[in-house]
Amino acid sequence: MEKCQNCGVDLNGRYCSACGEDNQTPRLILKTMASEFFSSFFSYDSGFNTTVRMLLVAPGTLIRNYISGIRSPYYHPVRLLLIFATINAIIFVKFNLMEAVAIRTADTPEEEIAMQYMTGLMNKYMNVLSVGVIPFLAIVSRVFIRERKYNLAEHLLVYSYLYAFVLIIGILLTPLQIYFFDNKVVNTTLSLIPPTVYLIYGQVKVFENSIAMAVKGLVTYIVALAIFMVVMVLAVFGKLAYDLKNDLVPRPDRTQMLHGYWELQ
Repeated sequence: MEKCQNCGVDLNGRYCSACGEDNQTPRLILKTMASEFFSSFFSYDSGFNTTVRMLLVAPGTLIRNYISGIRSPYYHPVRLLLIFATINAIIFVKFNLMEAVAIRTADTPEEEIAMQYMTGLMNKYMNVLSVGVIPFLAIVSRVFIRERKYNLAEHLLVYSYLYAFVLIIGILLTPLQIYFFDNKVVNTTLSLIPPTVYLIYGQVKVFENSIAMAVKGLVTYIVALAIFMVVMVLAVFGKLAYDLKNDLVPRPDRTQMLHGYWELQ
């Protein structure tokens, strides 16, 4: 009797009764590889389409089901988050959207170096930074929102799912950001308002459908974002100070600031 090529159990048909392996899989070719890659994301069985759709129309149902143990119909939150964080980072860097949302301009050579340094770091680690606020959201939410008595890991799951859809919104709004590239007010608005609105909507659907929850959700997002920004700025300037001390970053050319007949010797 023919045996399963995966686990060695005797076969009684095409699929193995022990491990489920298909023992009539065709020879691997590029077309097969591409088909399997995309089907793992977008097929009905993968839960990808179901998860994205429910994050739009019923995030509360999706997340409560997942926490309660109903998980097979849905795509894993961390995998979903990593996919869209990577796509978002590629788009952000490719179209230089950091410049589109930067309102402040440098007034001194020191500020110019600091801003260039920060932009370079953010472009390099954009996939991490785009989801860096999630742990802070989970911690602040754990303190402020106690309606469902979720633990920290469950709060982390809530915001992993919700923020994955925030990244989808950002990706979909990219054409508008490119079109209004020189209008920093419009770009900043597009970067802040849609994510805030969706996160409040998601929090209300997950925790409690009330105006009080909407207020708590807004406060949670503002506090978490503020803490994240402070931590990020401190980390960037700490690294900048270290790199300046070790001559890893060029210092401003002071000779350009001299006027008249004075000359630096």
